[in-house]
Amino acid sequence: MNMRTAKRIFFITTIVVSVFVACSHIACRTKAEPLGLFAPSRLTHVLGQDGVAPIPFDERLVLWSFGDTILGEWKDRVSAHATFSERTIVHAMPSNSLGFSGPLTKETIRDPGFEYYRENGKVVPYIRIERGEDPAKVRLWALDGIRLGNRVYVYYVKIRIDEPGKALAITPQGTGLARWNVPDGWRKGMNINFKRMDGLFSANEPVFGGCVIEKDGFLYVTGQQTKKDFTSYAFIARVLKAHIGTRSEYRFFSTEKTWDVDIAKALPLFGDLSGECTISFNEARKSFIIVYCRLGKAEIALTEFQDFAMLTDAPGKTIYALPPLPENRDREVFYYSAKEIYAEGNDLYVIYINPLEYQPYLVRIGL
Repeated sequence: MNMRTAKRIFFITTIVVSVFVACSHIACRTKAEPLGLFAPSRLTHVLGQDGVAPIPFDERLVLWSFGDTILGEWKDRVSAHATFSERTIVHAMPSNSLGFSGPLTKETIRDPGFEYYRENGKVVPYIRIERGEDPAKVRLWALDGIRLGNRVYVYYVKIRIDEPGKALAITPQGTGLARWNVPDGWRKGMNINFKRMDGLFSANEPVFGGCVIEKDGFLYVTGQQTKKDFTSYAFIARVLKAHIGTRSEYRFFSTEKTWDVDIAKALPLFGDLSGECTISFNEARKSFIIVYCRLGKAEIALTEFQDFAMLTDAPGKTIYALPPLPENRDREVFYYSAKEIYAEGNDLYVIYINPLEYQPYLVRIGL
C-alpha cells in the first residue's frame, strides 16, 4: 500500500467515525420521559377524547380544540384505564368540543385545569351540524386552529357516515374552515359562534389543518393522506395569513423543494404517518420540528430542519418507543396523533392517543 492510498483510507475512516460519533451524540442527547395521562382533571367532564390542539387566545387564556368527545358517567371511580362498555355509561359522542385553560408552562402542562364550552349546562360541539344535515350521517372532526386579530379559525373534516355503528365505514367529504368573530368584551362563559366554510379542500386532497402555526407572515399547515396501499403521508402547505380562507392562495412544499400552487406536486413525507402530526418553529433551536406517530410501530418520530430546502421525504428519527398495546380481538389498533402541544427551550411536550382508552398521554422530549 502506497502512502497516498493509506492517507485516503485514513481520511475516509476519520469521516465515517466522526459522523457515527456525531449521530450517536444526537441520539444520546434525546431523552424521553413519560408523564402519564394528559390532564386527568378532564375526566370529571368527559370520558375520553382525541384531537387535542391548543390555540393561544390571549395572555390569560388558551382554547383547546378536541375531536370526538365521549360524554357520560363512570360506573365506579373516574378512570382512564377503562373499557367503556364495562366501566362507563356513554350518553353521547359529539364530534368536536372546545376547552379552556390558563397559560401553559412546564408547571401546568401536565394538567392545565380544563373547563369546557357548554350550552344549557352540557358540553356541546362548537362546530355545529346545520339544518337539514342528519347528525347520524354527518360528523365534523375539529382539527387545529389559530387566532388572527379578532378572529379565531379552526380547520375541520366533514365526514359522511356510510354505515352507522360499523368501524371505519366513513368517507371524508373534504376539509373546511370555521371562523369565529370574537366580540368586543367577550369572556369565558359567554356564547361562541363559529361559522362553517365547507370545501376549502376537496375530498380527494390531503386533509389539511392537523396543525397550523404562524411564521414571518405565513401560516404553515400540516396535512395527511392515506393511499390505497395503506401508506400514509404528511404534507406541508403555507399561505399568507390574510388569505387563510382562500384556497387558490395556498402553496404546497413540492418535490422540487419549492412552494408550488399545484397540489399534485406536493412532497409526500414519511409514508408511515398515523393520525395528525405537528410542525413548530423552536425559537431556542432556530429550527422547524415535525413530530408524528409511526403507523403500526408504536413509536414517536421527529424531524428537525433549519430551512425547508433541507426537508426530505426520509423517515424521521425515532425519539420514543411507546408501550406495546394489548391484543384486540375485534380489530387491529394502533397509537395515533403524536403531536407537540407545548415547548420550552429544548423540552418538547408531546401527546399521543391510546386507542383502547381513547385518552391522550403526555411525554416530555428533551432534545
